[in-house]
Amino acid sequence: MSGKQRPGRFDRRAFAATVAASSGLALLVTGLGTHLAHHDNGQAGYHGWLAAHVLVALAFVLSSAWHGVLNGRALTRYVARREAVLAYGLVLLLLGLGMAHGHVPH
Repeated sequence: MSGKQRPGRFDRRAFAATVAASSGLALLVTGLGTHLAHHDNGQAGYHGWLAAHVLVALAFVLSSAWHGVLNGRALTRYVARREAVLAYGLVLLLLGLGMAHGHVPH
């Protein structure tokens, strides 16, 4: 796209990117809420936070996938760049730390 939109036309790329970004931020909030509610032994609160976390995660995954479809050509140029490889490594490190958290005695 040229960056110029006709007035009144729905911008699918902007919508997908905004939903992905806002739901990604909401994942932080709902994840923290789930974690704190779980350690507070408040089962009703925990299940509410968990349900919100799952729904926001679903919005994040679907909008990110749609964003990838809409911007596939640009994204494929980044896949093998050094910055992308470092980003993959960071995500894998965070995933490993998160998974190890369940095996560390409290």
